[in-house]
Amino acid sequence: MESGKIKVGDGNMYQVLVKTYSQREKLIKTTRAFEVGGIGCVVQATIEKGKDISESVVFVANAIIVEDINSGKRLSSDLAGVIGDFAFVAVTGAELNTVTVSEEIVYSWTRTEEDISVSGGLEYSVNGGDYTTDPGKVYYGDKLIVRITSSDTLNTEVVGSVVIGLDSAQFSVTTKAV
Repeated sequence: MESGKIKVGDGNMYQVLVKTYSQREKLIKTTRAFEVGGIGCVVQATIEKGKDISESVVFVANAIIVEDINSGKRLSSDLAGVIGDFAFVAVTGAELNTVTVSEEIVYSWTRTEEDISVSGGLEYSVNGGDYTTDPGKVYYGDKLIVRITSSDTLNTEVVGSVVIGLDSAQFSVTTKAV
């Protein structure tokens, strides 16, 4: 082994934190992590779409894996509180200049309230309430839906972002080609 490098684990030490599926987009997103002896966690995020796989690995200092309220797993860190993972499925082939609504996600990676904000023309609704662009709060178990108006031009993508605590995701809508 090279000087200055430490081997930790054998690859089988990962615990699944979040796994989401979209049958419509044939997309699987998995976030796994393992603790490195009191100094933090290695986090691996994998996105599988058909036969294409993209993966990233990051080290989160001072993080640990803890149980969540539903006997699942999540990361906790003195630096960031809780690290979550959420995503919205991109929409393609949308009609021109039409409001497009995302699939619903359930906020479930921390039991504390978190700030939520949106940008890029995105609006959000919590638990079936009115849509808004105003900053707000989300709580454990809240149901979140976002929406955005598609472009008035063929084959054009619009992208909005939502930020919850320190985590963010994008919702993109691309209009039909013809």
